[in-house]
Formats: sequence, structure tokens, C-alpha cells
Amino acid sequence: MKSVKISFLGNEYLVKTDAEEDYVKQIANYMEEIVRDTSPNLGSIKIPLPLFLSTLKIADDLFRLKSEYEEYKSSAEEKTRRLVAMFDDALGETDPTEIGSGGETESEEDQRKPGTFKSWS
Repeated sequence: MKSVKISFLGNEYLVKTDAEEDYVKQIANYMEEIVRDTSPNLGSIKIPLPLFLSTLKIADDLFRLKSEYEEYKSSAEEKTRRLVAMFDDALGETDPTEIGSGGETESEEDQRKPGTFKSWS
């Protein structure tokens, strides 16, 4: 573990961490930005170290979850693109609006009956 000096709301805190110094400072800057946004006229204020460390941990959790979400989202988008490509290949790249448009029409009554739906529109 290394010690990282962090400036937060006009005070210096020494934090022991395994994380990169830039990352820890980024989190502290984010926290300070939130505090300044909610209380713009707030001057220097001393935060008890346990409270500061807890808040830093919560912000770290948020940053990690945002990163994991972006990775998941990117992966899901890529898988979706591949599935669409597979469907397009399997269907011979048919325009989805052409599927089921063989000229037949259904009565409104048939469309309301379960299991009688003949085409997608």
C-alpha cells in the first residue's frame, strides 16, 4: 500500500491505498464537485477521516459500477449486432417489412383470436 495525499474541501488527507494516485484524486475531485454543486458557498470544512474514507469508498464503488456497466453495455451491443447479422444472413437479408406480406388479409376477429396471428407488421 502507498500513501496518497488528497486535497478535499480545502484540507489535506493522507490515504493509504493500492489504487493509482491519479484514480484516487479523480474520485476525490468528483466528490468535491458534487459537494460544491450542492453547496456553492461552502468554504473550507474539515471532514472526519472515517467519514471521508467511507465517502471515498462509496464513490469508488460508483466508479467501478459505471465502468462495469459500460463494459456490459458494450458487450451486449456487440452481441446484438452479431445476432442481427446472423438473422440477416439466415433470412437472406430480407426487409422485415416484407415478411408475411403475401397479400392475404385477416379479419379483425381472426386477429383477436389467440394462435391465429399469421403475419408480423
